This record gives sequence, structure tokens and C-alpha cells, in this order.
Amino acid sequence: MNYLYGPDRDYTDYAPGRALRGGAGRPNFPVRLALELYGRGAAALGRTPVRLWDPLCGGGSLLFAAALLGEPAPEWVLGSDADEGAVDLARENLALLTPEGCARRRAQIEEHLRAFGRQSFAEALGSLDRIAAQGRGVRAAAAVYDVFSGAAPDLPVRPNLVVCDLPYGDLVDWRGGAQAPGAAFLPAIGRHLEAGAVVVACMDKRQQLEAPGFVRLDRQQVGKRRFAVYQRK
Repeated sequence: MNYLYGPDRDYTDYAPGRALRGGAGRPNFPVRLALELYGRGAAALGRTPVRLWDPLCGGGSLLFAAALLGEPAPEWVLGSDADEGAVDLARENLALLTPEGCARRRAQIEEHLRAFGRQSFAEALGSLDRIAAQGRGVRAAAAVYDVFSGAAPDLPVRPNLVVCDLPYGDLVDWRGGAQAPGAAFLPAIGRHLEAGAVVVACMDKRQQLEAPGFVRLDRQQVGKRRFAVYQRK
């Protein structure tokens, strides 16, 4: 696959493990691929403002990359997940889109640097400074939310672009109330989307999404992953 929207560069500053926080059992989504998926989705949407939703957000790294580096810059990024611990982490990471969040994170890293003196903490401060200098004023929120629950409330904003990485493999499994998530996923998120909204879903090669109410616009292989682009009818 040719990258159209994710330049070939060093993205270390924006990956969990530096300024962003990671966690055990929370796979990190590649920053360059996040930008590529966001860019393709925004191009298919064809209009702004972009209101981005990741309904399987984990620690929020995909949303963070899109908010800080994606073109065009989204107006909103919204993360949700059925895992409360993941949402707590996503909130901390998305807070780095604000000066206040960067200040809180700086205090944490400086405390670790004083206590342990590791070079990795000094490098994390450098990453944080570069992130803080790139602030765009993108609004962000994260919430505990089971997309498969018929009782789930409406979202705080109406998204027009969804970009997400489907759970697969040994590290992450589906959570929530669906017995057949591959068949239920697009209909579940579709109730929150207006006609013309775009969904970009990344998955492993074994997964299939059924798409009633959607038209598939594209499908591409990326190493061990593949992704598909859908548009709401």
C-alpha cells in the first residue's frame, strides 16, 4: 500500500511510552498508520468540520495522533470503550491536547526524573515540550460506553468520521454485549451516524465486517493488518 496521508518520519514523540502513557495489555497503534487511516477517511468524507469517533479507543493513542497531526485537523475527537481502565488512560492521554494536561504530565515526569534519574524520563520531557508546542485547540472527550448496548445513551457530539482498530489476537478481546461482534459492529455504530458519514476499520486478515446500511468504498492490506472504508447510506 502507498501511504498518501502518513509521511515517512520519526513519530517517537507521539507514541505511548514517552509523554503519552501506555499500559499492560493495551497495544499501541502505529502513529503513521493512524494518520493514513484518518486522512483517507477525511478525504472520503469530503467536508469539514470533522468530528472523529473511535468507539474502541483503548488508551486513545489513535485519536491523539489524529488530533495533533491529522489533516485536516478535526474539530472534535471522541473516544469510547467498554473498558473503564482504558478510558481512564485515554482521558489522560487526550488531556495532552491542552496546556493544562501538558502541565500535569510534566509534573509527573519531573517527579519520576528526580526519583530515578533515568534518561528515558528526560527524553519524555523533550517529547512533551514538542507536543505542547503543536497545540491545535481540538476538543476531546472519552467515556465508558458499550456500543452494543441498546440502552447506551446518545453521544455528546454527532460524529461524521469513525476510525478504529478492531480487537484481535491474544492481547485484546471484544468487550460489551454482542455475541457476534463482527456482524453487529457496523449496525451498532451506525445508529449514531448520519447519512454520508464514513467509517475506517482496521482489522486482522481473518476478520470480516458485515455492512448492512453501509457501502464499502475501499479495502487495503498493510502488513499483517488490513483496513476497509465504509460510507453510511
